[in-house]
Amino acid sequence: MKLLINIILFGSLFAQSIDSEASETFIESLLEDLNRHRNNFVIKRIDESTILDTNYANHAKVLKLKAYYNLKDFDAVLNTAKSMNPLNYPPNLKTSFYLTLGDTYSSKGYYDYAFKNYLDARRSNIDSRSKRTINLSLIHISEPTRRRGISYAVFCLK
Repeated sequence: MKLLINIILFGSLFAQSIDSEASETFIESLLEDLNRHRNNFVIKRIDESTILDTNYANHAKVLKLKAYYNLKDFDAVLNTAKSMNPLNYPPNLKTSFYLTLGDTYSSKGYYDYAFKNYLDARRSNIDSRSKRTINLSLIHISEPTRRRGISYAVFCLK
């Protein structure tokens, strides 16, 4: 009996390992498609797959947000983001989530919301290469408010 339980446990762990590798490969292929501007294909592949039932579900959701953003379907970005909780995301994924939302709100002209999301991206960022992009985004959204004297965004960067 003990041997049977060990075999079942080992088989289960082995199956999880294979599933994890397959999910990681799937996410990498989605990222390649996104970089090739195959946004509709990315969305379709995520919707038709079982990736949302795995440990990589949050990665897939953020990639789907980026695909919607690239298609300039800002309402779909915001609707999809409502169902997401980035508080438990790893730092790089959280940064990507907040940058995408910040860009979406900026494109829609909601600069206060964009500013909040860019600040959240800055707080969650651990990648020094992304810091410049975030800082430029903060400065960019401050342009419409320059008439008020010193921009709040520029003030926060100092």
